Parts: sequence; C-alpha cells; structure tokens
Amino acid sequence: MAKYYANHPVKLGGKRFEADQEVTGPAENLKELVECGAVRTTKSDKRAAAGAKAAELAASNAADPEQRAEAITAAMRDIHDTDPEHTNPALWTNNGAPECGALSNAAGFPVSASERDALWADVSAALAAEAQA
Repeated sequence: MAKYYANHPVKLGGKRFEADQEVTGPAENLKELVECGAVRTTKSDKRAAAGAKAAELAASNAADPEQRAEAITAAMRDIHDTDPEHTNPALWTNNGAPECGALSNAAGFPVSASERDALWADVSAALAAEAQA
C-alpha cells in the first residue's frame, strides 16, 4: 500500500496533517490531493519538494500583484475543475472557499487567506454564472 506525505499543511477528513507528515484517508481523496500537488507518494521527494518550494517562494516574492491575482484566479478554477461539487474537504473550507494549502500548490506559490478571500467572491460568482449559462 502506498504511503502519502503532505507537501504543506493539509486537512483531510477533519484531520490536519503537517508538512512531511504521513497522510491517511480515503483513496479517492488522496488521489485528488496528489493530482493537485498537496501530497506526494514517497518520502524521498522531500528534498526535491523543499527545493521547489524555496524556488517558488522566491519567485512569488518578485511577482507583481496583478500576476499573482491572475495566477490565484487560475488556480481557483483548476481546483473547481478538479472537484466541481466541492466535496473534497482537503480542497475546500467549510464556507466553500478553496483551502489555502491546495490553492498554494495549484498556484505554485504561497497564497494567504486574505489574498484568497479578496478574489474568491468574484471567481465564485463567475463560476456560478457559467454553470447557469
């Protein structure tokens, strides 16, 4: 049986797993977390993941606010496309916004709750309008 390790703090099934901690839960949820980059399947990826995270952080600090907003918006749409019914608790908060950890992985740089919240209302409204069209 494969083991899964968190790339950053992540919630699954009401449990919080810290970075590099082994993650357990339903197979379908774990598969989605791997696809969005929230978890990895081997512990040996730890060094590579840490190096990539450091590079991403450095790049995100240099990105201008407009580029960050575009990347976060695209990441929100990607997460929605991965789980359009918003049923995976590792991807969504209780109030329906994307989890910051999943959003950070999808965007490729750390995303704060304030950045998420500033953009989510517009993205959510656009997704709802597209669903009705």
